[in-house]
Amino acid sequence: FLDRDEMHHSHPALIVALGHSHFLDYREKGKRMSEETQQLTNLGIEHYNDPYAFFGRNPGVTGIVMTKDKHLIVGQRNLKTDLVQFAGLLQGPAGHLTYKEDPRQVDIPNEMEKEITEETGVLKEKISHLEFLGLFSFPDVAGDDLDFCYLSHVDVPSVYFTSGRWKNEVKKPEHKDFFAIPDYGTLQELITNGNLHNKNYDIVFSTRGPLTRIKPEDFK
Repeated sequence: FLDRDEMHHSHPALIVALGHSHFLDYREKGKRMSEETQQLTNLGIEHYNDPYAFFGRNPGVTGIVMTKDKHLIVGQRNLKTDLVQFAGLLQGPAGHLTYKEDPRQVDIPNEMEKEITEETGVLKEKISHLEFLGLFSFPDVAGDDLDFCYLSHVDVPSVYFTSGRWKNEVKKPEHKDFFAIPDYGTLQELITNGNLHNKNYDIVFSTRGPLTRIKPEDFK
């Protein structure tokens, strides 16, 4: 990936090819054997010189929340969920894009704000701005997913998340808890060793990817 500053100033246009897909289709493809995934990848390269030609690249959004006191926020997914591969893993607010008959009507930043509100209870007017961190796709599922990831600055303190107050604002919580990452060293310990506050966690790829794009100065 390009440096974040280069991505914003030197490359303002991003063109992404997407196929036909939907959430239930994506969930079914999660059951596909790795051998079939590799076969589809090889066919794409052979016929179109594109490893993702036979994948829908189901688009979604993922947010890494930054609070007003400069703490990153990640959540632990519920242990009981339809998407069992994500149970108990760390993940930011995330979701698939809302279907639009005309793809040009899709507003990706608005989709990100909607997911933040639905999963954390932080209202849109408390989301000060979004910073695009990049596109991430989990290698194990090849081209089945593609997440637009953002550093999402919110005008609320970290204690809102760590105290559990957010649970009073969310109808159907998708997370068990939210945790604060107070500094760059703590972030690196999580990314490198999976350790956060003396406990070990696995991280959903669409959250791990953008976490690696965070810089030390983001905490200042």
